[in-house]
Amino acid sequence: MESDDDIKALVEHAVSNYGTLDVAFNNAGMEGLIAPLANQTDDNYRSVMDVNVRGVWLSMKYQIPQMLKAGGGAIVNNSSVAGLVGFPGASIYVAAKHAVMGLTRCAALEYSAQ
Repeated sequence: MESDDDIKALVEHAVSNYGTLDVAFNNAGMEGLIAPLANQTDDNYRSVMDVNVRGVWLSMKYQIPQMLKAGGGAIVNNSSVAGLVGFPGASIYVAAKHAVMGLTRCAALEYSAQ
């Protein structure tokens, strides 16, 4: 997982090269360990959440201010059908994709009128 500084630098690099950030497509995803919930590991939880949720959150954290400065933009967060339903053996992945849906919905409510 990239650091906060890496993602900030990536967004700044895009703006520096193209002048603005008008559109972003966040497509972070890894399944991790497929096993029943009680067999999941802390390392798997952290890895899947870091990539699938933290990666999208950090991207949006730095994309949104740039888009606001430019007068608007669009962010598309790619989740999964697992963001809507559950699958046996994929509890951590499903939880992460539900979290991406929640982040997306909240950001839309917070920034769509701006």
